[in-house]
Amino acid sequence: DALALAAAKADMETRLLDTLLEHVPMAISIADAPDGHVRRVSRRRVELSGVDETGVPGAHFAQHPAAPRIYHPDGRPAEASELPMARAVQKGEIIRDEEWQYTRADGRRIAILCSAAPVRDGQGRIVAGVVAWRDITRQKSEQEEFHETSRRIETLIGNSPLAVIEWDPERRITGWTGCSESLFGWSAGEVTG
Repeated sequence: DALALAAAKADMETRLLDTLLEHVPMAISIADAPDGHVRRVSRRRVELSGVDETGVPGAHFAQHPAAPRIYHPDGRPAEASELPMARAVQKGEIIRDEEWQYTRADGRRIAILCSAAPVRDGQGRIVAGVVAWRDITRQKSEQEEFHETSRRIETLIGNSPLAVIEWDPERRITGWTGCSESLFGWSAGEVTG
């Protein structure tokens, strides 16, 4: 009965992992250590990468179909040893929220945020690694749009022929344009703060 109980427990753990990988809204890959052979990937991983994952389990992460399409945020191609999964399974590093670029199978480059960690056995040896990532392309685009809009507003206000004065909620002057100086006779240093 102990063997049957252990088999039932293992089956339940497998079902839990299957459910997690099927439904969690993160791209997840699990690889063996130290060789880095990919063992499992999540459904979201397949959707975000656009890579047909058939036959991927068992592939080494450096030969994984996605590996040559990962880049540093500045666009430089990443070496296999630099990838979060490699660092987790080979060096035991824990990586949190590291930004990368990924080129999908359809050629579209997306910004991703990765976290990775080693999986250790009872003796502390690294036996596997897990990497999770999510697409942050929209957030990056919205952030860039916000900064561009802010820059344009600053330029418009700074070059306005009108006196423009900004106040904070406590009614302290926080912004004072050059036209305000010429109209009122006080410099920004005299009135702000």
